[in-house]
Amino acid sequence: MAIWLGILLDGIPESLVIGASLSPAGISLSLIVGLFLANFPEALSSSRGMLEENFSRKRILLMWTSIMLLTGLGAGLGKLMMDLSDPTFFPFMEGLAAGAMLTMIAQTMLPEAYIKGGSIVGFCTLMGFFCAIFTKAF
Repeated sequence: MAIWLGILLDGIPESLVIGASLSPAGISLSLIVGLFLANFPEALSSSRGMLEENFSRKRILLMWTSIMLLTGLGAGLGKLMMDLSDPTFFPFMEGLAAGAMLTMIAQTMLPEAYIKGGSIVGFCTLMGFFCAIFTKAF
């Protein structure tokens, strides 16, 4: 449940950045890949934990649907904020999203992953960063 709440709090600045980056130049592929690589394992892990805690599949699906809808609204708000604000605001918002993502990963995902997966977790984390960098480079 803590991971779901963390993803909700983490998703707010991320969705604002996604919305703000909807410009004529287009959205950054590396941003989307980075968010996917960070959030998908969090959601899978959290869903599994919820099932083990006897949450119904319907409740779990409703919880993830609520995050999807809220982050969709956040993306719309991010686009609106970017259209109405100074262009120097975007790096601040992007930094806030990156910090929220890093906090979520460091506080909840990595400790649990290390306990359950062992030392390979560090290598897998590095490969995730390489994937994000690779998409930015090409």
